[in-house]
Amino acid sequence: QAMRGLIPESVRTRKDKMGFPTPMAAWFRGPLHEPVREIVNSREFRERGIYNVPAIERDLELHRHGEINADTQIWDIVQWEKIARMAKADPGLIPSAPSVRA
Repeated sequence: QAMRGLIPESVRTRKDKMGFPTPMAAWFRGPLHEPVREIVNSREFRERGIYNVPAIERDLELHRHGEINADTQIWDIVQWEKIARMAKADPGLIPSAPSVRA
């Protein structure tokens, strides 16, 4: 609804829309492997206490060697870690959940 009047109706209401594929699997095997390893090996990541670091390291290496495809899992972990770091740097950045009263 937000795009009504801004783009053609034939585009806005099209049912067969799809996202843009990205070569994440190749990126995490190649140029982004080391930056991801740096995140996983960081003290902050390891001390956060929410990750199974040995399993992530194993899957990252298996992915790198083409034995598994863990691109979406790697992406999710990197995104979450980046958000956690941003929230730590600016606690007001992410609002707390509203309280629920019974």
